[in-house]
Amino acid sequence: MSTRVYRVPIVVENDDLYMLSSLASQAGVAIDNAELFQEITNARLFNESIMGSIATGVMTVNLMGEVDSINNAALRLFNKNKRTMIGDHFTYFFRQDPVIIDLIKNAETDFAITVEMDVDLNRGKHDTKINISAAPLTDHEKNHIGTVIAFEDISEPVSYTHLTLPTNREV
Repeated sequence: MSTRVYRVPIVVENDDLYMLSSLASQAGVAIDNAELFQEITNARLFNESIMGSIATGVMTVNLMGEVDSINNAALRLFNKNKRTMIGDHFTYFFRQDPVIIDLIKNAETDFAITVEMDVDLNRGKHDTKINISAAPLTDHEKNHIGTVIAFEDISEPVSYTHLTLPTNREV
């Protein structure tokens, strides 16, 4: 049995080529967007991992003065959970700590890094000593978008352990 192949001429009009070109262009943009979204997601997860791992408390405040983000070390320092802090105005949260309020306001108005050492953090039954710094937070175009505040608990002395790692040098 033999098979015959019939060829049917395909007529392609300019409108069809234009539509195909448009679809190919949209598909390319969609693929690029998916790749960019994945890169941004990976960068965000990387930053969150770092912020969750460091011992220094870090908080960001937007231009409205509301807490945008806070890491685990700061939550432990303030004995709070994230839901109760996100969205609160920093002056409300630090109402017992006028030195901290002034420090953040100075960083915002002077657009400069401000630092206070050995500050009493008034939190209930026991006071905590902290070092605090506040700095303007800017976007990639250097536009002011808020303030980043770092808190270091200095209440208890920190002990460092000396660790010696072997080298790969041959003797």
